[in-house]
Amino acid sequence: MKIGILTHPVRCNYGGALQAYALQTFLQSKGYDVVIIDLHRPARLMSRLHHWVERNIFHRRFTQFAHRNMCRTPRVTTDAALRAVTADCDAVIVDSDQVWRLTMVHSLERHYFLDFAPKSSRRIAYAASFGLSDLEPCDEALYNDIKVLISQFSAVSVREADGVDICRKHWNIDARQVLDPTLLVGREAFESLADRNSKRLGELFYYFLGNRGADVAHLYRLAHGVGKRAFTVNAGRTLRISKFAFAFYPAVEQWIDAFRRAEVVVTDSFHGVCFALLFNKPFYVVGNKSGGVSRIESILNLFGLQERYVTSLNDIKSYDQLAAQNIDYNPINNRLAELRAYSEDFILNALKQ
Repeated sequence: MKIGILTHPVRCNYGGALQAYALQTFLQSKGYDVVIIDLHRPARLMSRLHHWVERNIFHRRFTQFAHRNMCRTPRVTTDAALRAVTADCDAVIVDSDQVWRLTMVHSLERHYFLDFAPKSSRRIAYAASFGLSDLEPCDEALYNDIKVLISQFSAVSVREADGVDICRKHWNIDARQVLDPTLLVGREAFESLADRNSKRLGELFYYFLGNRGADVAHLYRLAHGVGKRAFTVNAGRTLRISKFAFAFYPAVEQWIDAFRRAEVVVTDSFHGVCFALLFNKPFYVVGNKSGGVSRIESILNLFGLQERYVTSLNDIKSYDQLAAQNIDYNPINNRLAELRAYSEDFILNALKQ
């Protein structure tokens, strides 16, 4: 059975790349033939040059990771090419991340509701995320098209509890909440990827999606005060050329290893929380409204860890408070195993129907 996976293209997003890798790995372990659909928006010449420079220079480590670890279609930018690369798929899965946050898939919205999938194929949503507590506003034509398209799915699952409510409220769809693919495959899928030859950079690992200069300075002070080091694995200094901005990104394998070695994790990222959980680390997550608070609240609620959310890192007064081993991971790992079994049953049954 051949399965096509549609998610955001692999760029400078550690969690996005690893969740795509994770679902592919899980399905391959069950004997399925899997391909990730490399969908991109059509672009003019200057934008194509910009993307080429990103892929091959600034984001090259993501490109290299994808080449080594993912089975992808050729780059797809037209409707005809999209239908051609999926013509022989028995099932098409729209996969996790914020694939149903409409502003993030602007001009491709209908594709992310699988309008291109062969009529004979199963259409499945696995852990699709709206990113927010409700569907983003859209025009009536798009809204009605989505209603028709989602009704053609064989099975629908979402990543957040709010997603269940959104599907019921807008389309009368009974969606199920399942784990993000990174949690579905578990820690073992990433242990072998970690770059164990890299130099240990410190003990307090922070990973922020937003610009948090004051928070970073606060974390450095807390770590330095007890002879520890704060560090990140993320984009460095941004280079601006005309209207384009470029930044170098460290390797995906180094990002994984940072979670493996860290004493404590501080993040504003959904996947930052996922990997802190996988590696059983003390962690705190700080609010990031632009990234969507709903998805953070949802994963914390799943594991009864609401107290790990803080609105301001200034509430953390010492490194010892950050690194205290006050998360009992035994019940959390048991809960994770239960949710993993539930999520596995969902996707495997959806593929067999």
